[in-house]
Amino acid sequence: MWQNGEGGNEPEWRTVETEFNINLFGTVQTVEGPYAVGEGGHLVADRGDGWEVIFDDGPSTRQNQLRAMDVTDDGKRVWMVGSSGAMACYDVEERKKFDYSYPNEMTSTWEAIAVCGDRGNEKVLAANGSGEVLPFIISGYDVNWEPMSKPAGKGSNV
Repeated sequence: MWQNGEGGNEPEWRTVETEFNINLFGTVQTVEGPYAVGEGGHLVADRGDGWEVIFDDGPSTRQNQLRAMDVTDDGKRVWMVGSSGAMACYDVEERKKFDYSYPNEMTSTWEAIAVCGDRGNEKVLAANGSGEVLPFIISGYDVNWEPMSKPAGKGSNV
């Protein structure tokens, strides 16, 4: 695990010891500290007392690998996506996970996610490895799935 150090004009990286040994694929900074996602559906965080496992079984408790993540503009909600249609958000203040896996019965592997807006008022883009992008809007915890598109055209990857 790595974390930003303090001091100087340039960020500093340092190794930290953790209670877990997993590969991590994405990280974000929240109001509660850094969060990261990885293999086996892990979400881990350092909320001030060292790194800990938040959950280890993915959004829908199927241990789907989590590949990418982003955070709301206010740093209060983390979004994550991964294999077999896995998709979820985690409210870092309420400390609750909300499962949005298999949107519109889609089970593709999500490779990227981008979020804008504050918690409860998010606009999100999720992309799979085939170049398809799924836009959706979150109001509170209610989701409005918009039509999937392939902006880069036939045969393109994201």
